[in-house]
Amino acid sequence: MVTGFVTDIDVVVSGARILARTAARHADVVPTVMPVPDGIVVGAPVGPTQPSVYALTLDSAWIGFEPAPIPAAAASDAIVDKVLVGLAPTIPGAAVGVAHPSAWTGAQQEVLSRSFGRYSGSVVLESLAVRVAKLRQSLATSERIIVVEIEPLDITVTAVDRSRDQIEIAACESEPTLGAGEWNDAALDTTIEMISLVSAGVRPTTVVVIGPHEEALLERLRGYTAATWTTLPTPLVQPMAYTALLLPQSKLADHSSRPIPAQNAEWVGTLRERAAATTPPPRMGPAKIAAAAAVAIAVLAAGTAAVIATRSSGADAATSAGSTSAGPVAISTTTSATPSPLALSPTQPVNTPTRHTMGRVGFTVPPGWRVADGATSERTTIVPKTAIPARITVTYNTTSPGFGYGELVADLAARIDSAPPGRFGGFERDLTVSGRPGATYRESPGDGSVVLWQVLFYDDVQVSVGCQTGVREGGGIDAECDAVVRSVSTTA
Repeated sequence: MVTGFVTDIDVVVSGARILARTAARHADVVPTVMPVPDGIVVGAPVGPTQPSVYALTLDSAWIGFEPAPIPAAAASDAIVDKVLVGLAPTIPGAAVGVAHPSAWTGAQQEVLSRSFGRYSGSVVLESLAVRVAKLRQSLATSERIIVVEIEPLDITVTAVDRSRDQIEIAACESEPTLGAGEWNDAALDTTIEMISLVSAGVRPTTVVVIGPHEEALLERLRGYTAATWTTLPTPLVQPMAYTALLLPQSKLADHSSRPIPAQNAEWVGTLRERAAATTPPPRMGPAKIAAAAAVAIAVLAAGTAAVIATRSSGADAATSAGSTSAGPVAISTTTSATPSPLALSPTQPVNTPTRHTMGRVGFTVPPGWRVADGATSERTTIVPKTAIPARITVTYNTTSPGFGYGELVADLAARIDSAPPGRFGGFERDLTVSGRPGATYRESPGDGSVVLWQVLFYDDVQVSVGCQTGVREGGGIDAECDAVVRSVSTTA
C-alpha cells in the first residue's frame, strides 16, 4: 500500500470502461480500438460489422488485425490519449494513480504504465481489489475482504487482508470462461468455488461484487455466506459500481488556481492554452480597456444564448425520445488546437447560492449558475452565467401507490432498455445517492454531449438530476452537479 502519494489524476480501468477524474474534470472512455488508414479509432462499438476489440483485456504484444496487426502499446497509447483529452488541461508531469483489474499480468500493467508515463512523472498502479480495501472505512484492526470483479469476458475473485497500516492480496483466482450475463447454475457454482478457494477457511467481513448488477449472483452469495459462516454477524454481500472506485475529488490535488509553468516541459493541453500561458499580457490604455470590456460582454451574451439554444438534452429515460449517439473519435499523430471553454475570471464577483422550488422538490442553484427559461413545476434546467457549455436538469415525478424500490428500479431499467441502441448506457442500480436509494446512467443525446443522470428514490417521488457537458468527455461541473444532488429535498 502506497502512502503519502498525492494524485493529480485518478483512473479506474476495467475491460469495458475507463473512468478518470481530476479535481475539476472527469472522463468516461470505452477502451475499444479499430485501425483506420490514418490512425486508430477509439470507442467504436464491438460487433460483427466492424473489427473493433477491447484492447486492454488482451495479454499480447500485438493485436491481430488483418492485413496489418497493430502493437498493443500503440492501442494503449491511443486509449490513454483519449482519456487525457477528456481531462485537459492537465499540468505537465501530473501524478497519476491507476486502479486496474486484479487479474492483470505484469506485462499488461507495464503497457498501461508506459502509456500514462508519456505524460506523467509518477504513475502508481494498484489492483481494483486493493482499491476496494483502501476506500473501505472500518473500525476493525484487521479484516479479510473478498472482491468479485465481473468483466465481459472473465470473472476474478480476490482475497485481500487489510489492517490499519497495510493491505495485502492473500489469493487471486480468475476464470476466463465466465463473464457478465452468464449466470446459470454452473456459473454460480464456479464462482462459489472460487470464493471458497481464495478465502482458505478465513471468515471475511465483506464480499464486494464489482460490475453490472447481477441479482442471481448476489442472492446466491448471501445464501452461501450465511450457510458457511454461521456465527453472527454474517459477512455482508455488497454490490459496488465502478464509478464508486474513483477517489473522491477532495482526495485529488487541485491545480485550478496554480499558474501553468512556461518551461519546456511536455504540454498536455492545447496549443492555444500553451500560448495563453506563455505570452505576457499586452499593456492596454484606458480607452482600449473600455472597448475590450464592451466586446467581452457582447461575446459572453452571444455565447450563453448559443449554449442554451444548441445544448439542449433529451429528457431522462422516463420521458426521452429516440436519438443516435455520437460516433467514436479517431486518434492520430496530429494535434488540433481547439479552444477550451470559458471560465470565470478570478476577479469576477462570486454569487451566493439560491434555493429553487418546483412543486414538491427543492434544490440549491450553485453560485455562478441561473435558472434557464422554460422551467415548470416538474422540470427545471439551470445553466452557467458564463459561456461554459454545460447544463444541469432536475426533474421529478410522483410514483404509483404500492410501488417499492424494486419496482421503480425495474421500471427505469425497462425504459432504458427500450430506448434506441446507443442512447443510454452505464446503468448502475442499488446505489446510495445523497443518502437515498438510487441509480445512475449515462445518456448520449446525439449532439456530442454527455448527460450523467443520478436518480433518487423517495417514498412516493422519483427525482432525476442530469448533468450535461458540452463536450464528449469531461466538462468540469462535477462540483456543481454534486452540490445540486446533495441539496435535493422533497415535501409531502
